[in-house]
Amino acid sequence: MGKITKKDNQEFKRSLKNFKNESDIENAYKRIFQKRYIDGNPNATLHNAYGSDGFLRSGDLVLALRMLMEFKQNLDLLKVSSRARIIAQVIYYLKQFELNGEELPNVIFSGDEDEMFVVYAPVLYDYLKKDLDWSIAPSDAWIKNIDLMNQLNNDPNLSTFVFDINTKGFDINDVLNAIDSLVNNDGVMYKIKVTEKNIRIVFDEFVRFIFSRDRKVKVGINPEKQPHLLVSIFINSIIGNPNIYPVPTKRNVLQLPDKSEISIDTNAYGAFFSRYERKYTLSEQDHIKSIADQLIEETSRRFAGDFWTPTVWANRANDIISEVIGDSWRNDYVVWDPACGTKNLTRDYLFDNLYCSTLYQEELDISNDYNQNSKSFQYDFLNDDININPESNPYEIKMPIELFESLKQNKPFIFLANPPYATANNAGSKGTSKKSVAITEINKLMKSNGLGKASQQLYAQFYYRVIKLVEDFNLTNVHIAFFSKSQFMNGGDYWTHFNNKLFSNFKFQKGILFNAGEFSDVSNDWAIAFSVYKNRDIIKNDYSKLFPMSVEHLEIDGIVQDRIKVIEEIEQDKFLSEWVRKNTDIKRENMNEPYPRFSSAFNINESMNFRGRLLQGSIGYMVSVANNVYKSQRDVFILSGCAYMGNGISITKENFNSIAITFATRKAVRHDWINDMDNFKAPDFRKITDIEKDEFISDCIIYCLFNINASYQTSQRDIIYNNQSFDLNNEMFFMGIEDIKKLAEDNYNYDIESQLRFEKGERYVYSLIKTMNISKEATLVYDHAVELLKVSFKYRNLANEDHPEWHVNNWDAGFYQVFKLINEYKIEGFDEFKNSYNDLERKIENKVYELKMLQI
Repeated sequence: MGKITKKDNQEFKRSLKNFKNESDIENAYKRIFQKRYIDGNPNATLHNAYGSDGFLRSGDLVLALRMLMEFKQNLDLLKVSSRARIIAQVIYYLKQFELNGEELPNVIFSGDEDEMFVVYAPVLYDYLKKDLDWSIAPSDAWIKNIDLMNQLNNDPNLSTFVFDINTKGFDINDVLNAIDSLVNNDGVMYKIKVTEKNIRIVFDEFVRFIFSRDRKVKVGINPEKQPHLLVSIFINSIIGNPNIYPVPTKRNVLQLPDKSEISIDTNAYGAFFSRYERKYTLSEQDHIKSIADQLIEETSRRFAGDFWTPTVWANRANDIISEVIGDSWRNDYVVWDPACGTKNLTRDYLFDNLYCSTLYQEELDISNDYNQNSKSFQYDFLNDDININPESNPYEIKMPIELFESLKQNKPFIFLANPPYATANNAGSKGTSKKSVAITEINKLMKSNGLGKASQQLYAQFYYRVIKLVEDFNLTNVHIAFFSKSQFMNGGDYWTHFNNKLFSNFKFQKGILFNAGEFSDVSNDWAIAFSVYKNRDIIKNDYSKLFPMSVEHLEIDGIVQDRIKVIEEIEQDKFLSEWVRKNTDIKRENMNEPYPRFSSAFNINESMNFRGRLLQGSIGYMVSVANNVYKSQRDVFILSGCAYMGNGISITKENFNSIAITFATRKAVRHDWINDMDNFKAPDFRKITDIEKDEFISDCIIYCLFNINASYQTSQRDIIYNNQSFDLNNEMFFMGIEDIKKLAEDNYNYDIESQLRFEKGERYVYSLIKTMNISKEATLVYDHAVELLKVSFKYRNLANEDHPEWHVNNWDAGFYQVFKLINEYKIEGFDEFKNSYNDLERKIENKVYELKMLQI
């Protein structure tokens, strides 16, 4: 049996996070199973039995693993209905094994890009005896056999533990051990023992499992107002207190030790605790109970919407400061944490001169036992004592007199904090967001001093308050050591004035990036930075705009460095988004109204609140929101008509190459939490040859034409907009008139034949393609696309009857319309197209980094 190393585990997680399709997900799992069960075992086999996603057999005759696999994409496996859907399909596969006289699988495994579960297959065997319609295809079982789905939705055997790769310290070996234990112990899963080291991870999993938004049963407690009760339920359940249990006679009711009852999803409750050991010695129980207060504290903050700093990252922050300043900084500097919360950053260390302040007195009350030699005080860092200076009356200020005197005496200072990440308006999923919370006295001061939009960001206000203290007290030895979002380092107009103020006064010393998911209940799509800055002796306006950051993550054995990521502050006029606009003749007059506006490929929005407008001579429109990798995922797309929304550019014959480069660059780069806020630079072609430049442009054009997820070139006839009829030609069509005419004649498509009787000129992009030298990668994509159009042509009349809204009976119907046919009629050849397209995509992505349009 092969060993799965930490490196294997990391590669597995990375593969799932970077997946493009379900095939990528399947391959990621199978590589792990191959190494664990197949390699070195000549009798082991792995194949797709009866159309399943995989059947693995390994081991000896007595303890043989016979595992049936099913993989999905973007399915919430915490939902019983999702697991039932998969198991319904599996049961139909099991029937095929039975009908063919084969030994039945004994383990069922299913996973998607972030969750997975294991079921002991023998608990499903009784379903094979039922009088079901076994002629149904396994993949359709969940749709066509509703009775089976209803039975599975109520089957307690589906209340199994769901593993999540986003869990801190996730290790695929835990999943593999669970599989092995089912085989070795006749269906009894290996149980994990809870210790002081892993209890926080287990508790986080408990909260995730029980409080999932998709749970049909709403938990009968308010974790924000009753954190003590939540932690009590967890602690008593994990240590096996017999006085807490699901009430047998009442559905989804849990009895507590005090005889009270609450509603809870008892299936989920049972599934969760089946994963963990619940027998402990009295000494072990004492250790578990001793952590309850910390769990209560952390739970209160979590559900209040604040980000508390996990101990491991607080320790890392302290280590980084030591690396920058020296080990004696806690003795030599005045240290002020102006957003101390419950002192997570400082509570495990001794300081000679520590000040801890927070907006909330309750946090100081909770943390009263920590840093008892420090001066702790309630203080609003962004509103209190804003105009304090050396001449201020110490009896008219809120800060402690000792702290005020330290500022007056120009003592060395370190401002160490994890400021809140809210903004003055709604920030959505990229951090906390509480309306008006960021409208502070510092916010007003920043605005009046021309700091612009960055004034809305709370963490930027914390930086600015420190700078103001330095200026007002003429401090000469100050370090800032803050956790924050890394977005300001990427530059742009939003941050220009703030960055000029910060970096001209402070020099970057050292920093790390880690996934925001390391903080409880925070999205794992973006990065948190911890960085240290030293104030400059002289203001420097031509500061370095490159920030080397150590990318790190937490393993079971500690923090591990992945690589060095260089963040570049890019000025707005060097943005890719500015470059493409400079290549567009914005002085050209707008197209005469009216004309339809689209919210998607075929959907017209008739509201008059539109923002998108076309220039005269436009052949399409590209929506291109912002300039970063994050927004490139969903907010960059192409239409043959005008978009309803703004943030876009008219596509003309003159700017088409620039449009293609912009689209391909932004779509080809894979998004991850590390490059999330990276801004794209305009391409610099000076360091490559003209031949290389032309190849890059032609690659981008081909990529642009055949992106089925965001390039919606369509041809539409007789579309109604504001009670008028319009035709939409597709000037981005990729084939010639004669080729389409021949296909129409061969397939008796009279609609298209009729259209072509009066069509004389070729579409613009086809004429352009004929003049280009296309690379082998782009040629392969183009050839596959042409072939798919040809083989799908015979379905156009049929599709036009079934789906007239697709407008496929137009001679210049774009590849997005062709894809509708491919998908509807399961036309072969699309996998080959996808593979070639993915190869072209990787080539373009590599070129983006080679041209320094993004930093690695």
